[in-house]
Amino acid sequence: MALQLSYDDKFGVTHVSAYYRVTRLRLDVMNRTTRASIGVFANATASVDEKAPIELIQYMWEGDVHDALFGIAALEAKNPVKAVYDDIKTFPEYADAIDV
Repeated sequence: MALQLSYDDKFGVTHVSAYYRVTRLRLDVMNRTTRASIGVFANATASVDEKAPIELIQYMWEGDVHDALFGIAALEAKNPVKAVYDDIKTFPEYADAIDV
């Protein structure tokens, strides 16, 4: 499970088949927070070959938003990694992302 989307790195290189994958997920149900790291890889092969990501993007969900996506009831219905992908796909910067 991942997303494919073009990515422009800090050196001005465009990676047209960049591969966005959850590389770390930390759920804290008691404190109602979830943190996710999304690794941006040059392509799917780089991810599978465990190359270093081009970029790491951090996201955090808290309070009521956390509860809706990652609370106990939500986790009974959906895998938390899938919940991350489903939520970030609603962000404008992921409007053109393709599920891969």
